[in-house]
Amino acid sequence: MEHLDFIVWMIGFPIAEQICSAILKVANKYAEIEPRTYSKHTDGMAAAIFVAIWLYVGCILF
Repeated sequence: MEHLDFIVWMIGFPIAEQICSAILKVANKYAEIEPRTYSKHTDGMAAAIFVAIWLYVGCILF
């Protein structure tokens, strides 16, 4: 269990991000707030930054 922090990060961070996203979606639904829509380019850049941070921290922990 030498790299337990690495394993928890690589598995836990994406799961936690999706849980937070789902909670925000439900909260916006009950507050009757319209979801923001972004262009495909903006969504792609956000996903690329998300993956880069995820992998960078994973490399540091390993």
